Amino acid sequence: MPISLASFNLYNLQSPGAPMHRLPRGGHSAWTADEYAKKIRWTASMLQRLDADAIGFQEAWSAAALADAFAEAGLDKAYHLVARDGAPGRPQVALAARRTRFDVRGFGWTETVPEHFRLRRGRVDDADDLDAVDVRIATLSRPPLHARLRLRTGPYRGRELAVWVAHLKSKRPMDLDARHYPAARGQPNPWAPYREAIGSALSTVRRAAEAVALRMMLTDAMLAEPDLPVAVLGDLNDATLSVTTTLVSGEPAYKLWARSTAGTTGARTLTGLYTAETLQQYRSQRDVYYTHVHANRLESLDHVLVSRHFYDHSPDRLWSFKELKVWNDHLHDANRSGKTALQWPGDHGVVAAYFDDNRAPAVEGGAVAAAGERDDAG
Repeated sequence: MPISLASFNLYNLQSPGAPMHRLPRGGHSAWTADEYAKKIRWTASMLQRLDADAIGFQEAWSAAALADAFAEAGLDKAYHLVARDGAPGRPQVALAARRTRFDVRGFGWTETVPEHFRLRRGRVDDADDLDAVDVRIATLSRPPLHARLRLRTGPYRGRELAVWVAHLKSKRPMDLDARHYPAARGQPNPWAPYREAIGSALSTVRRAAEAVALRMMLTDAMLAEPDLPVAVLGDLNDATLSVTTTLVSGEPAYKLWARSTAGTTGARTLTGLYTAETLQQYRSQRDVYYTHVHANRLESLDHVLVSRHFYDHSPDRLWSFKELKVWNDHLHDANRSGKTALQWPGDHGVVAAYFDDNRAPAVEGGAVAAAGERDDAG
């Protein structure tokens, strides 16, 4: 039986009147009752079209609002919903798992970085140490969700699947705080000419640090249970080949010729994640995958990443890739620059990857080699 995995950024799905983002002049943004009703209807229609077995959500501020969308779609009895409410300024990630396919065996959100997280090198106060770095974070701005799902049907009935839902820091420039960028009252702000550049750099550093933290969590979990299939569903806020996305994926090698052993040996194969975008590109003559439009630039920010258990050329394969679908027509609506649900119900495309049950044939010595062996280059 095929399995489908999807990622869906909900564009601030929050109950009407409830606070979301802080406004420049005080207070918080909120949806009106009319905006909320229209947003729920649009989200419900997308859920009906998507019809995926497991869906990772980003910007899910309210568990009740997510339940409203599924009820509007007539799917409230069809899915387990794993969601929690978010405080102002703290959007959450959530998960829906089809009841006929999965039992939810456990779940949780990770608030802090791993204890062994480090991004430091040398001494930053030593002018002669040209490669010194010191980046410190304690908490994750958008805590990832980790769930264990047990298959109820198909040839792998009883097996479990680990699903992570992630949302990394956006590219939007961070505000500069007065503690580190002071300005004298009544005087021109000396940081004003550099505000956007510094703010963008801070966002990039934060996103990279959180990507490293997520990669460390994934590596620890995948090494602890190497036979457990893993999927990451997320708005990673950068393209497939960006530094931050490849930090999360771990960059496993792809098989490019018949005798290649990519996908069969090495640490990156054991703990890496294959991107559905790349799997689709190897099947298609055209790359037309994008999930976000900003300043007329088409970008792929939303991803489905899967372990070797979903990779066609892995000897540990349980499923093989069938196709990738992206719903992005709404990104080209005439009113996409609007800031309300009346004008722009979603600002990201929705992406889903489909896999067929297709266990790899038994081959003597065909299991993935232990971590530490060299990966094939392609």
